[in-house]
Amino acid sequence: MKTFKYIFLTLLFFSTIGCEGLVEDINDNPNQISSDNFDAGVLLLKGIELANVSVQVGHQTRIGGMWSGQTIGISLLYKSIYEYNLSAEETDNIWQNAYQGIVKQARTMIKQTETSPKAAQYSGIVKVIEANAIGTIASLFGDVPYSQISDDAVDDPVFDGQKAVLQACRLLWMKPLLN
Repeated sequence: MKTFKYIFLTLLFFSTIGCEGLVEDINDNPNQISSDNFDAGVLLLKGIELANVSVQVGHQTRIGGMWSGQTIGISLLYKSIYEYNLSAEETDNIWQNAYQGIVKQARTMIKQTETSPKAAQYSGIVKVIEANAIGTIASLFGDVPYSQISDDAVDDPVFDGQKAVLQACRLLWMKPLLN
């Protein structure tokens, strides 16, 4: 009988206190964010900066180091590159990072942050990064698409001359300084 009394009291105790306090915030995901609870400029700017790092010091830097004699490719892919056997796939990443990771994201960021108190600062930063990246692409590859890349109606933008692209990049990064 004593055991029954203790079991009854234990069940009564647990039924009155419940477990809601233990699982109250269990479904709240601190890693899940929405567009209304973050500053779009900060997150997009970090991605743009990382894409620019990849453009400036990525795989093409290793290729340049091999071709200038600073490094040596001994086996597999790097041996082939060291022997000047370069496939088109070796340069896809730099184009994607420059045009998708920097230019497209920079222009999206400028639109999304135009009401922000830091709009001018964000715009200036991303214009300088865009000029740096596209200038690097033009320096590496010569003629590259630039004048029509922001036009969504154009499926196949024309390749602009290297001089014209570098001049446009110079003007792009100078605009924030002049404003």
